[in-house]
Amino acid sequence: AQPDPAPVTRGIARHQARFPLLSTVQSATRDGLEVSVRELGDRRAMVTYAKPDTDYQVIYRFELASDCWYLIGIQDDSM
Repeated sequence: AQPDPAPVTRGIARHQARFPLLSTVQSATRDGLEVSVRELGDRRAMVTYAKPDTDYQVIYRFELASDCWYLIGIQDDSM
């Protein structure tokens, strides 16, 4: 048996990011993805994009600061 994969965390500079970072809900559902939004208290939220019957799942984490939502992390659980 293979050991479970270990999570890898890395930061990137803005110039390394490919935009747009996430697609619109309409575009995602057209591509067969399910989109769910979950509030984690007053100032945090997460948006999950998942494709049913596959291992595709990407979680975007946001934080509210100065009346603006900021993307603070992306977790890609796809294999």
